[in-house]
Amino acid sequence: MIYRGEKVGSTVPVRDEAKGNANYIKGSAIPINAPNKDTPLGLRDILIFELLYGTGIRVSECVSIKINDIDLQLRWIRILGKGNKERMVPFGDTLYHLLLEYLNWRESFVTSKKQNHPYLFVNYRGNKITTRSIARIIDGY
Repeated sequence: MIYRGEKVGSTVPVRDEAKGNANYIKGSAIPINAPNKDTPLGLRDILIFELLYGTGIRVSECVSIKINDIDLQLRWIRILGKGNKERMVPFGDTLYHLLLEYLNWRESFVTSKKQNHPYLFVNYRGNKITTRSIARIIDGY
């Protein structure tokens, strides 16, 4: 049976593993050619991957997360979404440990750059990261 709008003879796209399109660690948002967790910006990139994958938030919501929006004890993040609607998003152990490690680095890094803003994610200059920067990070892996 042909449904309205369906092309006759069309096929479903399939990942070509020989070309490296299926390049994620099974069950994770971390690419196989993953960022180096030993570098501060690599740690930030891993945290971004896990946050987007593990919570399902939008990139625009990710860049607007402030440090005060995170409750490490209850493991919730306050997300300000479309239309200024606020929701609470839970996170698990992996994200919890990455957040602890990143927050420890972030405080010393932002202080050394003489920046003082409440946003969680910073670029190499210590400024708030942008949605375009996250797109570049994702495309880079």
